[in-house]
Order: sequence, then structure tokens, then C-alpha cells
Amino acid sequence: MLQVERLEKIMDLFYQKNKMTNQQLCELLFCSMPTLRRDLIRLEKDGLIKRWHGGASLISQNNNELSYLVREYENLQEKEIISVLANAFITDSQALFLDSSSTVTKLCDHLVDRRLVIVTNGIQNIIRLNQSDSIDLFALGGQLKPRALSVVGSIAGDFLKSFNADLAIISCRGLSPKGIFEADSNQAFVKQQMIKHAKKTILLCDEHKFDCEHFIKSANFEEIDVLITNSKPSDTYIKLLSDAGCQLVYRV
Repeated sequence: MLQVERLEKIMDLFYQKNKMTNQQLCELLFCSMPTLRRDLIRLEKDGLIKRWHGGASLISQNNNELSYLVREYENLQEKEIISVLANAFITDSQALFLDSSSTVTKLCDHLVDRRLVIVTNGIQNIIRLNQSDSIDLFALGGQLKPRALSVVGSIAGDFLKSFNADLAIISCRGLSPKGIFEADSNQAFVKQQMIKHAKKTILLCDEHKFDCEHFIKSANFEEIDVLITNSKPSDTYIKLLSDAGCQLVYRV
């Protein structure tokens, strides 16, 4: 098994049980203790877990922005469903703003053969889309946020003002009836600029982010044209989105 696959499995186990012994992990992963130790050291350096004698536990993230490694491994099946649904809204020759979220990065896998103009602040987006000969790719300048693989700040926001996109495709850390939220003010600022300078905005949000408020409000539902999720939300959100004029799309 490749290390990246083990890391994904380790994080899945911690999401389920929060705390595990090294022996439990070795048995579930079918790996040696030295191999596990190297993996746990890497995850601890990334701020995802806390090691203790004989085991490790998941670090509570609360309102802190999650590292890209955590976000990449979260809810992979739901992200694939959402990215397939989102791809249907994109047509060739469009200009897109793409944020640095792991859900949007998953969408990039479906875009590499499309003829598009793309502006993004996501480092992983840039790496994945750079292989395409049919995409005109623009990378935002600005401050590289540690571990988030994301470019943020006023310079990035000013750069966005030079463009007029057909679609802004973004995600969020959570939403509630009060609006759409981020855990980091710099991320919220860049997404606000994307919304402002795009004709339409599509929000990608898996079911686990509903009823989840964070540090800063990035947008109201009235600013979102389409919300795409992986399953039918509650009647409260169906009515809320309808009243806001936001189209709701989910897998039936």
C-alpha cells in the first residue's frame, strides 16, 4: 500500500474513533510498527493528530482552517458526486473562478479535457490543470497560506478584479440558515471577490457542512445562484434556498 493510501485510511479511522492505539492501527492497516510510526509522525507535523505513548488521537479543529491534507481526505465519495453534478453546469469557452477547496479540486479532474479559461488560488488546482493543453490557466498572486495550499490576501483579491468570469465555483467550511461560513477571514475575502466579479456563483457543499457555523460569514444565500450537494437537505434549507432564488441540485 502506498503511503498516501495509508494516510487516508489512518485519517478515516481517526474520524470514526478519535483515539486509537498503535497496535490497533497496525492490525487494521496490516502494516509494521516502524511504517506506522513514520506515518503518524508526518500526520503530527501536519497538525492533524497528537501522538502519545502507545497511540495517537485526532486534534480538534474547531474554528481553525483545516490543512489541505485533512480536507483532501474528508468525504471523498460525496465530493465525487458533487463534482459530477457541477461539471454539467460548465460549457466550453467559459471563464471560471475556482477556489482552493478540496471539493473544487476534485472537480478539476473532470475539466482537464475542456476548453476553458480558469483563474484559481488553489495550488492543487494549478498542478492538476497544468497538464491540459486546452485550458488557459491563471494563478492568483499573493500570500501562500501555510499547509492550506492556497493563495490568499489583498494581492489575490486585487488580481481578481482584472477578470470577469462566467462562473465562480466555490465551497465553504459550513453553512446554516444564517448564511455561508469560512474558518479563515483571508479565504472568505478571496471568495467574496470571486462572487463579486462573476456573473453567477455555484456553491459546492456536502451534507456534512449543513448546520455548521464557523468564524466568519462569507456570503448570503441570495448571492449564490446554484447550491450543489450530494443528498437532499432538510425542508428548512429547501425553503430557505427557494426564497433566496438559489437553485438546489442534489443526487436523487
